[in-house]
Amino acid sequence: MDRDSQEITYLNTAAVGLVSPESIKAAQQFQEGTKTDAIKTFGNWMENRLPQLADKTATLINANASQVAFLPNSSFGISSIVQTIQPKINHVLLFKDDYPSLNMPFELGDFDVSYVESEDGFSISLEAIQSICKENDVEAIAISHVQFLTGFTLDIEALGNFCREAGIVLILDATQSMGALEIDFENLDIDVLISSSYKWLNGGLGSGVMAVKDAFMQKFPPRIAGFGSMEHADDGWSYQHSAASYQPGHLNPLGLLQLEKAVEKRLSDGVTSVQKHNQSLVKKLASGLRNSSFKIIGGNDLNNLSTILCFEADETVHDWLEKQGISVTHRKGAIRVSPHFYNSPEDIDHLLNTLEAYENSITKS
Repeated sequence: MDRDSQEITYLNTAAVGLVSPESIKAAQQFQEGTKTDAIKTFGNWMENRLPQLADKTATLINANASQVAFLPNSSFGISSIVQTIQPKINHVLLFKDDYPSLNMPFELGDFDVSYVESEDGFSISLEAIQSICKENDVEAIAISHVQFLTGFTLDIEALGNFCREAGIVLILDATQSMGALEIDFENLDIDVLISSSYKWLNGGLGSGVMAVKDAFMQKFPPRIAGFGSMEHADDGWSYQHSAASYQPGHLNPLGLLQLEKAVEKRLSDGVTSVQKHNQSLVKKLASGLRNSSFKIIGGNDLNNLSTILCFEADETVHDWLEKQGISVTHRKGAIRVSPHFYNSPEDIDHLLNTLEAYENSITKS
């Protein structure tokens, strides 16, 4: 993937992933078509390209295309699921420091909410989740696969097994993992998987992905009708609920054309290969930080890290890195570094050398 400027060392995919020239070109070509024949351009995309995208996305996460829906963003999907389960589910478990757009629909809804918290500011204990669920008769868990503040990665196989045995609905936000970590939707006990596209999928802003298990839809029929769930006949409209029920009335072709190119790229490269590459960069960074004054959030055990690494630092460090053309995020007293497939070991060396230069400047002053 080309970058707009070779002067930028972009290590900020957890904020927004880079979009490829191929994705941008696909959206531009659609726009050109709407200048002369908008209905034909839209109709061709809807009838031909959209089903292909569903197939490709399903392949990416090992799901059935009929289980896949496309969204404006993850927040839309979460709110739709909240509306669906609310009549039947009362008690929900959340992670206290999870992303607000995941937690707030449950907090603002008519649910009894319990929270699991991190005892060390990094890890989330499966044993604590199990204990809280049993004590409070929890019926659903909504939680992120990878935590945006720390990079802590849940063991979703173990969590899913527990949820299946306990009869608990598992709603997983994969915005910080889809496209960077392997997700086997068919064989994992996840009822609902939701992700925005603009981070690790590199699909740009304005689209998201949802996958819903058939058993979940049978137990909790959607309380919304969306694009693809209505059929028109001579006697009017008929509705058949499906994953398509969760799609908005009109989808965003521009965003989804960008996503299609990004999914094709990920399928070509292989998520496993991307995951290994990214984690090798995180390990390299962790190794370099051990010789510095910067403390890694979560310590030196990388077993629960994904492709996000955070280390303690104040905002002056972030400002220093920005001046050197290094794009990272500063949140709650920590620098978040999130390399992806377009980064190289040299990018990590540049970051480490720049941090060393900062330490030397502080020592001299």
